[in-house]
Amino acid sequence: GQLYIAQAQNLSVRNNQLFDGYCDNCFVQRTARSGVTGIELSLPGKHSVRNVVIDNNTVVNHDGFGISQNSNSTLDSSVRVQNNQLINNTVGEHVSGAIEANNTISNTNRFESFESSNSLGSSFQSYASCPGASVNRVCDGNGRFGSCYASLSINSEACDNGAVSLSSDRFSANAGQTVYATGWKSGEVGEWCISFEDASGNSLQSRCQSLASADRSTVQSFVGLPALTEQAPAGSAYARVLIRHGQRNAKIGIDDLKWSVR
Repeated sequence: GQLYIAQAQNLSVRNNQLFDGYCDNCFVQRTARSGVTGIELSLPGKHSVRNVVIDNNTVVNHDGFGISQNSNSTLDSSVRVQNNQLINNTVGEHVSGAIEANNTISNTNRFESFESSNSLGSSFQSYASCPGASVNRVCDGNGRFGSCYASLSINSEACDNGAVSLSSDRFSANAGQTVYATGWKSGEVGEWCISFEDASGNSLQSRCQSLASADRSTVQSFVGLPALTEQAPAGSAYARVLIRHGQRNAKIGIDDLKWSVR
């Protein structure tokens, strides 16, 4: 999730994708966040990066910066940061002294870690179709950050055609705007979607991604959700983020959902 360019001259960094930065033991720790930056430049307190071009990279879902120089370091105009897509990072860039041009930045508008005891009730609506299905906030220490996450589970064989879902409150998204959604998940079943509504609440369009299409890890239980990017169609006034599955004897965990509108 991070590319660290500590000391370099005459280097081009182009056409890379950096998704889902995470660190269990980073020096910078924040409440429910680890402070990871996608592309970090220079040694702390040094002028150790010169004649470097950071061009056409995509940096998505970091709870620190998309691109940043290290603490008390120095950059000059021989460093160019250009044409990069910096999406759903807490802050897109933190660069001083370098030349910056044509970077697309969409910082996180909404972050939900499910650490609050009322997060499911106040910010999301849940649905479970039968007694063997449930949507719960679980605090067992296995979440992505912090202690808690949302669990969507169908446990009973008697739950024919069972379904569980978790939907965010609607948020403003007008026609032509783009919604970016990212997050973390455990489990392989289900899908997540961005859906658009008109001003009266009528459904206009949805785009979904299978959770099984996410990357896999042998060392951590949660991995980044497949990123969703969708442009609001004509007539749009609102959007929602939705997670659901209908698989018997299966459970998915959802944590650290983020979305932004640009």
